[in-house]
Amino acid sequence: MLGVEMQSTGEVACFGPTFSDALVKALVATGVRLAPRKGTAFVSVGGTQLKEALLPIAMRLAELDLYVAATEDTAAFLSGHGVRGV
Repeated sequence: MLGVEMQSTGEVACFGPTFSDALVKALVATGVRLAPRKGTAFVSVGGTQLKEALLPIAMRLAELDLYVAATEDTAAFLSGHGVRGV
């Protein structure tokens, strides 16, 4: 059986055919309202492969006029690949 270690703190585990699908499911599971018209989206992933998978999501968030905040390495990767406002 699969589960999460810190369910009491709001940790969720979600699966999908793509990273993007799993991320959206995780956001919904934690109560995040999708596509707000203003605000900040914090993103952070480890490793180049996950950063590459995150890139189209971060670009879409920026297109929705959200400020994309990220940890130092993730921010450097995203801004280096054209995500504005990181």
